[in-house]
Amino acid sequence: MATTSAPVAHRAIPGQIMDLHHRWIITGDQYPWSAIGRLTTDGGYCSGAMIGRRLVLTAAHCFWNKTTKKRVSTGSLRFSVGYKDGGFLASASVRRVHIAPGFDGATDYTDTMAANDWALVELTEDLGAVSGTLGIETFTSASARVAAREGHRFDRAGFGFEHREIALSRIECGVTGATDTGQVLNDCHPIKGDSGSPVFHDTGDGFKVIAVTVSATTTPDHRVVGGAVATDAFAELAARLGASSRGSRGTGNSPNS
Repeated sequence: MATTSAPVAHRAIPGQIMDLHHRWIITGDQYPWSAIGRLTTDGGYCSGAMIGRRLVLTAAHCFWNKTTKKRVSTGSLRFSVGYKDGGFLASASVRRVHIAPGFDGATDYTDTMAANDWALVELTEDLGAVSGTLGIETFTSASARVAAREGHRFDRAGFGFEHREIALSRIECGVTGATDTGQVLNDCHPIKGDSGSPVFHDTGDGFKVIAVTVSATTTPDHRVVGGAVATDAFAELAARLGASSRGSRGTGNSPNS
């Protein structure tokens, strides 16, 4: 795949289909997978990640009903970590949702919208103490181009719709570049339901998120690659809301994690 930036004209499709190759079932009580969770809304669900004791990172478009184009009510939201087949390690309702400035899920989903498709969710309970948290690494579209050129590898995990009751991970996937609007392109194979899932890696100083999955994007050679928002878009606000700098294990993690 091309490692240079893609033109603005590329079409981004929120949560749309890619292939399922190299996706692995993850164990929800083992860190870092325990920090990956499922956000349930009144019209469906998305994926997300604990980045603070009460703070979740996900995609902004998850908070609009796809059919009615209306915002879902905060009271209908619930986030569960270690989710599998209806059971979970821990679960909490939502206190407040912070949507990226300028994002409006009631309008057409453009490349500019995709580059701002992030949200931070404050929970009513301290799930991070149980699940563990992922840290935040400062990452930009320029970082994405360097990562593509140097072949850096990352992981991504979420609740794709084919196997919506279990989380699957794409291990050792790569960043392939960035769009002119700032989306991080990758071959981590997100599908519908994976929106909000983190792209992250082991830095040697903890597991850290570099981007949040939001879309699939068509490239100049007509390939479809994952689109994600780099952490520099939300890192400052996340830090003010209690995001972890390094991430940590939780009390609910198994001895093998």
